[in-house]
Amino acid sequence: MPLLWVSIAIVVIAIAIAVGKVQAKAKAKKAYKDSLRKLKQDPNNPDLRERTLQLGRHYSQMMRDSKGHTLFDEVALMNDINAACARATVGQNAVGKVEVTNPLAVSGKSAAQEIEKLGQLFLAGVITAEEFERGKTLFLGAPPDKAATAVELLQNLDALKKKGVLSESEFNAKKWEILSERLIPGRLKAARLQPQTSSPHSVPAPVEKQVRVECPTCAKLMMIPSASSGFRYSCPHCKQAIEFE
Repeated sequence: MPLLWVSIAIVVIAIAIAVGKVQAKAKAKKAYKDSLRKLKQDPNNPDLRERTLQLGRHYSQMMRDSKGHTLFDEVALMNDINAACARATVGQNAVGKVEVTNPLAVSGKSAAQEIEKLGQLFLAGVITAEEFERGKTLFLGAPPDKAATAVELLQNLDALKKKGVLSESEFNAKKWEILSERLIPGRLKAARLQPQTSSPHSVPAPVEKQVRVECPTCAKLMMIPSASSGFRYSCPHCKQAIEFE
């Protein structure tokens, strides 16, 4: 008899857990949909947009199965956000952070294509898995032109490395600058990554000072920019991400 009661208790607990998960998913979905509905009514509200993104990502996590797959991925979330903000305008009373002014310029398809290109760079070994996730987070909720600029910079960076213009350490340092948005805001900065032919009247660009440091993981030496406080770099030997304070 005691064994029977234990079995019944286990079944009851399992059912309670399953019901709890279903209720939690329903609650997360309702919170996200309610916030999305409010965002459609007030697309120029940056705080509401950020909260909707957070609720959407929480709902996406709740929808993951045992294999880690989700029925509501971040691309679908981005499509919802862009659709909700399609009527946003930049006027006297608009919040500057909201950059969505043209529904065609911020279509989910465009941003999804840039994420796909980013995935191709990952498969080609240009960026690491961690850098891919960082880039994907950067692209989501941002204007597609920023995503396109980042992909273009990464492609140019890889081309310069293959030509021998950049060393491995310089290549990794520039990757993190791109994914940290330091090189993204203006397209004019992209020209700095292009090799330029010198002329008699040209002024040589200042060379960024490099320092040699030891990787705490593999103990091998690597070169990084001297002003690296607060930034993360990938060791060219063991590929471990290192943050410098």
